[in-house]
Amino acid sequence: MRKILEVRGLSKIHGKGCPHCLDSTGPEMDTNICPHCGSVVAAHNVSLDLHAGEILGIMGESGSGKSTVVKTLFFDDVPTAGEAIFFDHPDDPTADDPAQQWDMFALNAARQRWLRNHRFGMVYQNPHLGLNFNVSAGGNIAERLLMSDLNHYGEIRDRARQLLARTEVLTDRMDESPRKFSGGMQQRVQIAKALATRPPLLYLDEVTTGLDLSVQARILDLILEIQHELRTAMIVVTHDLGVIRLLAGRTLVMKYGRVIESGLTDQILEDPQHAYTQRLVASAL
Repeated sequence: MRKILEVRGLSKIHGKGCPHCLDSTGPEMDTNICPHCGSVVAAHNVSLDLHAGEILGIMGESGSGKSTVVKTLFFDDVPTAGEAIFFDHPDDPTADDPAQQWDMFALNAARQRWLRNHRFGMVYQNPHLGLNFNVSAGGNIAERLLMSDLNHYGEIRDRARQLLARTEVLTDRMDESPRKFSGGMQQRVQIAKALATRPPLLYLDEVTTGLDLSVQARILDLILEIQHELRTAMIVVTHDLGVIRLLAGRTLVMKYGRVIESGLTDQILEDPQHAYTQRLVASAL
């Protein structure tokens, strides 16, 4: 299986930091706030691998650092330390061409924007972060398509219509503002927009939080269909064990910025080793 992403030692500290930050925070200290300088150790020494077509889950409570991981990998935030290599394979899976390797955090801002706009996709918990509410649903997708090789108005509109239909958004509403849509429909438009450039890597940050159960189920079914049909690799961030169980083949469990357990999802949920994971699993039963 082709590797898509390799992350080693990813760390993010909010604040000036001090020599005591790492020793004074973490699961053993029951905090991610340094008592000496007040800095927040949002993530420390996070490492992961992701392969084509794989869904990796990152699970933890609020403040565990799981969202920090995807925000740094999508260039929404700048890491304090660490390395991330993106393996940009040819779109044709039968091609013999080797993957181009991008040292993500060493790239200049222009190249990071290019990767973000062409090779990555993000779906946020809050649709206001991922959508422009001043333009139509179709216009949101068009904004992203303009960064691709499409430049003809008719082609862009047809592609936007196809994407909305694929994500089960009524195409006769493509000229309406997303602010008129329900939360579940806004998430579908976000997914359609994220898929516009056919990115090989998709980040999903708490995409079902706050949605009705029936809407959650349809969103999760859509994510699985996309994975199956497009072989899109995904990192799914959530505090919901049901989402992890359904989507993720492998899972990282985070607490106070550290990865405390990792492995196959079934093994973690059926036989959790860390006391914190045991409590999480027990609370969901």
